[in-house]
Amino acid sequence: MNRTPRNGLVAALSAAALLSLAACGERSDGETVGQKLDSAVSRTAEVAKDAKQDAAQGASQARSSARDNLEQATGAAKEKAGEAGTAVMGAAGEAKAAGRDKLEQGAQATREKAGSAASTAAGKVDDGQITAKVKGVLAADKDLGAARIDVDTADGTVTLSGAVPSASAKARADEVARSVKDVRSVNNQLTVTAG
Repeated sequence: MNRTPRNGLVAALSAAALLSLAACGERSDGETVGQKLDSAVSRTAEVAKDAKQDAAQGASQARSSARDNLEQATGAAKEKAGEAGTAVMGAAGEAKAAGRDKLEQGAQATREKAGSAASTAAGKVDDGQITAKVKGVLAADKDLGAARIDVDTADGTVTLSGAVPSASAKARADEVARSVKDVRSVNNQLTVTAG
């Protein structure tokens, strides 16, 4: 901006100098060329001064306008940032609530599975206890103690396998197994060997 008024001033002074050289020694309107030159220089100085003031005023207005635009942009940016922050906080709250729901659902599923596993484990312990009791009763029986009888239990059903010396020993093993608490049924696969 500073170069434009100077360029105008230089141009005006150059024009005045050219006029003065061209009109050297001539008289018109009762003024000498020197007087006309002085008058032109004076007017050029006034125009330059006015141009300088106009440029300063324009720069001041531009600064003021830029400041206003900056304040408006800053305010708009703050407003948008606030809106974005509110949106983020809302989304975070929703995510937290959804996460809490998922966590509660997962905890409930874990409790259910743990309960089911405990029931299954209790059932397995019961089957193991049933197997131990049946083996103990069979070993204590005077007619069956010497027989090699295998006992397996699944869901309260006792399976007897192996060899016994007689049909009565097979029937007795079935009867003894059924007498044990918590036995639901007996699958008697004992074979009678003639011995």
